[in-house]
Amino acid sequence: MLRSNFFDKFFKHEKHRNQEIIKYNSNKESDLENEIKLQIIEIDKKIKENSKALVEAQIVKLRSTFSKSNNFLDKIGKNVYRKKLDESIDWHQNKLKELYFRRRELQTKLERIKGIFWLNRIKTFLKIIFI
Repeated sequence: MLRSNFFDKFFKHEKHRNQEIIKYNSNKESDLENEIKLQIIEIDKKIKENSKALVEAQIVKLRSTFSKSNNFLDKIGKNVYRKKLDESIDWHQNKLKELYFRRRELQTKLERIKGIFWLNRIKTFLKIIFI
């Protein structure tokens, strides 16, 4: 009985058609591309927020520099306040550098996925030469 089932399956087995056209769907690349684009947009928003905060901190530092105060306590407070402002400005500048660096990495990765990385490199190289 086991032999008969084996022979029945072997000889009655229908052949599959291998000539069918199979369309390749590259959803993985487009999903990755969309994900990178969303990350770049998110980083752009963070850059905008940090830039605003940096400008505000610099304005406050400028105002505190030119404010006139003869009170001893105000002068001590101004020195402490200025130190905190300088730390805040340094932090925002470092954060902006990190965000710009991360954005450039993602932009490069996106260019490589699209296949335009070397074309853009050649364009920037030619711009540098002509300038």
